Amino acid sequence: MRPRLILALMLAIGPLVLSCNEPSKSEGRHDDHDHEREHHHHAAPRGGALVALGDHFAHLEIVLDSSTGKLSAYGLDGHAEGPLPIEMAALPLLITSDSTSLTLTLVPVANPLTGETTTATSEFSASSAQLNGLIKFKGSIPNVTIKGQTLSNIDFRYPEGNEE
Repeated sequence: MRPRLILALMLAIGPLVLSCNEPSKSEGRHDDHDHEREHHHHAAPRGGALVALGDHFAHLEIVLDSSTGKLSAYGLDGHAEGPLPIEMAALPLLITSDSTSLTLTLVPVANPLTGETTTATSEFSASSAQLNGLIKFKGSIPNVTIKGQTLSNIDFRYPEGNEE
């Protein structure tokens, strides 16, 4: 009876153990957060649109308050969990929809509670009456410098983001 129990356990657990050691089908890093090997979705902490930057080394969360026309962008780490300060004087954002086309210049927002200043902050914002009532749009960030890397022409949809 005992050999049957051991055999049953080996048959049940064996595939799980083997699958953990199976090599990736794609090439890439072999760390614990390799987006080329694994595909998963991050959650936007404020319920906005999550925009992946580079190979998910950082994110921007775009949040629109359509009742006031205020749009904010928040710099987030690679897991979209913690704030990531951006050292830019302004963050440009192009918005197009069926009803509007505009270029916004989001300005840095200081936060005395976190110690973030207008020269290094994770929050940028702007307001426009053209955003009042808007719930869906296409966005493009012409350029952003974050963690020492400058990225250009980052396209996304609001409220979906650019993560697939």
